[in-house]
Amino acid sequence: SQEQQSIQAANDIKGFAIQNNQGERLGEVSELLVDIEQGKVGYVVISSGGVLGMGEENYIVPFNALTFDQTQNALTLDMQKEQMQQAPQGDVAEALDREQGRQIHQFYGVSPYWEEEGAGQQPDQLQQDQLQQQDELQEQQRIQEQLRSQQQERL
Repeated sequence: SQEQQSIQAANDIKGFAIQNNQGERLGEVSELLVDIEQGKVGYVVISSGGVLGMGEENYIVPFNALTFDQTQNALTLDMQKEQMQQAPQGDVAEALDREQGRQIHQFYGVSPYWEEEGAGQQPDQLQQDQLQQQDELQEQQRIQEQLRSQQQERL
């Protein structure tokens, strides 16, 4: 079976509904913030509340905190509406610095995208993967040592 590519034009994502796991609407995508150097979508700006752009709240949410729900054609954020209202605010007009970015990622419980190897993984999963890689590397080194010592014995 062929995997369907999940590439979308940025303009198509604007206006996507954002909902939580309970199906409660949190807002909609008003902007995508792209990290040009990394070649990744870093954040989604979610606009919530307000009428005709007045009194609207804008939340900068790490892209990797969202999951795409194909059945609803919406993005899901695992957060209650009240929780989201406590989110750190960033000024979209200004480039977020790494420290602001780190605080925002921490609030939403995901690793900063610029530190990730496996996009979208939870921090503890990332650490487990890194530990597993270290273990595998140590095992390879141990095997190489054994082979070297066996070769030395033969000589």
